[in-house]
Amino acid sequence: MIQAMKKTFRYSERGELKEGDQFRVSGGPIYRDKRRLGHKGIFEFRYAFQVGKRVYIEAVEVNRNYGYGQSATLFVKGRSYRRPATPGVLVKTYKVRKLRDQQPI
Repeated sequence: MIQAMKKTFRYSERGELKEGDQFRVSGGPIYRDKRRLGHKGIFEFRYAFQVGKRVYIEAVEVNRNYGYGQSATLFVKGRSYRRPATPGVLVKTYKVRKLRDQQPI
């Protein structure tokens, strides 16, 4: 159940994402043999929401060659956890870095 929905997200002490800002992610879920399962690339921020103590970002993938792509929900704040349906996967937080040059697609 979504507890709070915001149009901004503070990812560090000085950094904040607003609707439409482009950012890059690293990290994310891993499999038991340390294989990365998470998303890669550049995304455009839509909104952030909170479920319990976990914070997620709703974003759209941006491809410089093809424009906008698929939508993604990224886990960005909270403790890592395992889902009962996929016990071999450890859901870890993504690290967010805002892009300096915001180029229109």
